[in-house]
Amino acid sequence: MIVINTTVLSNLAAANRLEILRELFGEVLVPSSVYEEILKGIESGYMFLARIDEALEREHWLSLAHLTGESRRTFKTLLNVLGRGEAAGIAISKERKLTFFSDDKVARKVARDMGVKISGTIGVLKVAVEEGRISVE
Repeated sequence: MIVINTTVLSNLAAANRLEILRELFGEVLVPSSVYEEILKGIESGYMFLARIDEALEREHWLSLAHLTGESRRTFKTLLNVLGRGEAAGIAISKERKLTFFSDDKVARKVARDMGVKISGTIGVLKVAVEEGRISVE
C-alpha cells in the first residue's frame, strides 16, 4: 500500500498505465485533496485525468484517503510550506507509515525530513522495469 500525489498519478494516467500501480503496490491511497486537484484538471480540459476518476469509481485497489486526528494536525502544520495535496499525502503517509509518491522536490524534502519514505514516477518506472512489467525499449 502507498499514498500517491497528483504528479505521479497524472503521469501514469497520461501514459494510460495506471494499472502498473496496482500490479506493483496493491492498494493505492489518493488523498481527498489530490482528488480535488484531479477534478480541477478534468474541468480544465485534461481529459486523460478522467481515467483516474473512473478507476476510483470502478476499481477497489485505488481509493480515497481522508485525514484523521493526527494526520489532520500534521496537515495543518504542513500547509505553511506545501500545497494541500502534498501536505495531505505526507500527513497520511506519516500517520499510516506508508511510502509517499510525489515528484515535487519540496514535498519530497519535507517528507524525508519527517522520516516518511518517498518515491516518485521514476521510482515506479524503475521497479516496473526490474519486475518485468514494462520494457525500456
